[in-house]
Formats: sequence, C-alpha cells, structure tokens
Amino acid sequence: MEPESHHLTVSRTARYLTLGRMDGPLDDVWFLLHGYGQLASEFLGHIRALARDGRLLVVPEALSRFYHEDHQRVGASWMTREDRLAEIDDYVSYLDRLHERILEGLRRSEIRLRILGYSQGVATAARWAARGKAEIDELVIWGSPLPHDLDDAAIARLGRMRVTLVGGTRDPFLTEAHWERQSSLLRDRGIAFDVKRFEGGHRLDDDTLRALDGRAGAPILGVDDIQNLSHPEPDARIHYGDDALQFGELRLPKGSGPHPIAIVLHGGCWRARYDIGHTRAFSDALRREGIAVWSLEYRRVGNPGGGWPGTFLDVAAGADHLRTLASSHPLDLSRVAAVGHSAGGHLALWLAARRGLHEASEIRGSSDPLPVAGVVSLAGVTDLRRAVDERVCDTMAAELVGGRPEDVASRYAEASPIERLPLGVPQRLVTGALDTVVPPALGEEYTAKARVKGDDATHTLVAGAGHFEGIAPSTGAFRVVLEAIRSLVR
Repeated sequence: MEPESHHLTVSRTARYLTLGRMDGPLDDVWFLLHGYGQLASEFLGHIRALARDGRLLVVPEALSRFYHEDHQRVGASWMTREDRLAEIDDYVSYLDRLHERILEGLRRSEIRLRILGYSQGVATAARWAARGKAEIDELVIWGSPLPHDLDDAAIARLGRMRVTLVGGTRDPFLTEAHWERQSSLLRDRGIAFDVKRFEGGHRLDDDTLRALDGRAGAPILGVDDIQNLSHPEPDARIHYGDDALQFGELRLPKGSGPHPIAIVLHGGCWRARYDIGHTRAFSDALRREGIAVWSLEYRRVGNPGGGWPGTFLDVAAGADHLRTLASSHPLDLSRVAAVGHSAGGHLALWLAARRGLHEASEIRGSSDPLPVAGVVSLAGVTDLRRAVDERVCDTMAAELVGGRPEDVASRYAEASPIERLPLGVPQRLVTGALDTVVPPALGEEYTAKARVKGDDATHTLVAGAGHFEGIAPSTGAFRVVLEAIRSLVR
C-alpha cells in the first residue's frame, strides 16, 4: 500500500510592515518583496532610500520561516521546489488579500502602484503581477531573471505594465547571459522595458533606488532621458501622404475593440531635428492601457514643405486619415482624443480648433475635419503671440507661422489656440510645475480664457515635474495624463 498525498487549505497569519502614512495624501504605493532568507524588517532596512512623503512602502513577509545555519538568525522563504504549485497559489492569494487591505478607501486613479521583487522575490513579484488581481503600473525586477514558468498569457499581462530590469554589474545571479536572454524574451514579446545597472554585486543600491522614480530632489528628466526609453515597434507604419515624413505609427491594444483612440503629436519646438521617436515609449504605454494610438509624423520647420502651411496641413491630413484606418482596424471614431506634448500640445489644441476655420483657410485642410472628443495638451504652447514675445522655443513660433505677429496677424489668428476659443470640446491641460521650456503660466491663462468663453477646460500643475515627465511612462505625471485621456474617451 502506497501513501496518498492530500492538501488542506487553512488560515494563516501573515506579517507585513509599512513605512509611510496611510492617513495622509498618497500618490505612490510600493509592494516590496524580499529575497531568500530575509525577514521583512531586514529588507525594509535595505530599501528605505525609497521612502518619501506621499509614498507608502509595503513589505510583506514570506509565509515560511526557518533558522539559518547558525540556528540563531531567522529567515523567510517564498517557496521551495517541494509542493511549489501550492506554495505559489498561497502567496498569490496572500498578496491579493494584502493589496485589497492596503488600497481599501484609496482612490486608485490617483495612485501609482508598483512592485519591486529582489532576488527570490523576483519570481514572486512576477507571478503575482501576472496571476493576481491587482492592476500593477510598474514591475521592477532586481537581481534575478524572470521565472521560466510564465506562460504566454502571463507574459502578455506583464505587457500592460512598465517593466524595469535592475542589477549590479558583478551580480553572479544575473550574468550577462541572463541579461541577454531576459531582454530578448521581452523584446520578442513586444514588452517595453527599462534597464538600470549599477557598479556592484548582488545587493540593493540606494542611488539606483532613488533613480527608479525621481525621488524628491532628484534631477528632472531631459530630452535624452526620453529618447533613451525602450519601446516595441508599432503594429504598422502607414503613410497618409506622398512625402517621406507624412506617416503615422499605429498601435493597437489587446482585444477585439473597437478601441478608443489617441492621436499623439510629438513636440520638439516644431524643429526638424526632433522627430516622432521621443513619443514612442509614451505611445506604447497608452497602448498597454487599452488605448489605440495613431502617432503622427509631420513636416517641421527645416524640412522641405514644413512650417506654414505644410505643418498644419500634414497634421490635419494625418488626423483625417483615421477614417480610412477605421475601415480596416477596430477603431472607435466616436472616442478620439487629440494628445500632444510641447509643440505637439499646440497642434493638438489646433486640431480641435480647425473646424472653426473658414473653408478658404490655407491650413484647414479637409472641408470635413475629423471631430475629436477632447484634447489633452501636455506642456502645450497655447499662445503663439506670447511665445514669440517671450521667446518660448526661441524664434520657432515665428518661423512656424512665417513671420512675427505684427507682420502676419491673420495667420496667428488661425494658428494660435488661444485666439480660436471657444473650441467646443473638453480640454485637459497638464504642465510640470518645474517646466523651464514652456512656462506653466501659458496653461493657466489659456484655461482661464477658455472657461470665460464657455469651454470645459482644466489645467493640472504636477508638482516636481519638468517638461518631459508627462511622456515618461514610469512617472506620476504620466498617470495624470493617462487619467485625463481616459476621461475623454470612456
């Protein structure tokens, strides 16, 4: 007679630690999963560099404790190879329950939710992110590869969150071969990810922890930071005109649709040197959040045909091309938001305004412009006259329009969003409080005038953010932008 193995589900008392006030304003919650042989209290001591006002650190302790070899120190383990599937189910259920308790009474839309797994905690974090109930914004995997048992559905779910790979240059548990295999896996599955390396071995590093989320006092992002973000290729690159620069990149979310759409317009002060590249990570992050993205390239000042009227005609034609795309892709033309950053924020507002232009206008384009449900303008140049006077983007506003306001006043009346009010659609302006490229006052004054004219307009000033944080998927500013877009295309 052979023995039979059975399972019995019982209640367990789990221990977890928190650092941060739950009764005050929160914008960021981290679940931090320790490595093999650590206790929550020990791990929290290594991770305190993440602490700041407005952030809650949650450190669950694994359910299985044991004595180390010295029989003095106690450690904990998330699982072993013995009866591993039951242990995985147990800790996924445990973490789901803890997540429900921590977020009870909090407004999820105002909070960025992230998981960091260290060493053995990487496998736990990845499995919970892939199999659990929590909607995770970012997964940080530190000092260990992803587990090999994630199936296609699990990997696809990771694609809906930001993934950051972290490790020391001399970590024996995360060799160069591990880095290459892991990066290839994510790239092949179309998952965007960031990589952060530091000098050292298998350990946590305070400077790298602070760099994960622009801790208060950390440097604000620059254009190089944005251009260096990784991103999958779009589903398709489609031309809306004959010129090499008259194309858009289409990204479709999972599911049958029809999907809401964001027309994304990149910035760069309307200059030829700045192209669609620096909004690709932003566009892919929107796709992972269930929003189809039609990101437009267009001729700019310095390109043949760019400036007046070509830049405006390109943006108009690119937007109108959505009607053609909707005939062969699952797109919902009743839920279209124009979304732009910096100079693209100007063009997004102008897209909503062009229906009010006279049909004889040089820049209107089609006699039947595609309607938009609303506009999200990130650090947008809302007033071209003021941009000329205050040298916002140096002299580029005048070069875009083809002259100064006193010389071509009628062009400013057609091209400057503040002179086209009211637009007749909701407008959501978002600006970093530390923006030194486009003054936040432009957004404030535009919004005030739009409201006087009867428009539904709001301006959100994001504390601690500069000019580029709104298009960086790992920042709190991005969450503000995402919620603004969702509010327009629900």
